[in-house]
Amino acid sequence: MHHPIFAKFEPEHVTQFLNYAHENETAEARFRSSSRWFRLGYIGIGVGVLVLLTVFLLPDNRELYFEILKGVAIFAGGVGGGYGLRTYQERGRQG
Repeated sequence: MHHPIFAKFEPEHVTQFLNYAHENETAEARFRSSSRWFRLGYIGIGVGVLVLLTVFLLPDNRELYFEILKGVAIFAGGVGGGYGLRTYQERGRQG
């Protein structure tokens, strides 16, 4: 049994549907590509800040430098744990 609307579905509708699907996939691919560049930029900024902290703080203020590193590690662990938990929960909802 099929829905009655499929009786009105003609070949030009299929072509139009496929064109819309292709446009949607193309736009999504462009969005993912730009998102990757932003992530790369954020990682570059983070590495740059870490290098600057190392150059300026490590020779004179070891304790402050290691406290900053410890705080960054704790923050990164929290973000990573939250991301992992969200991914685990989304996988449970799909399957």
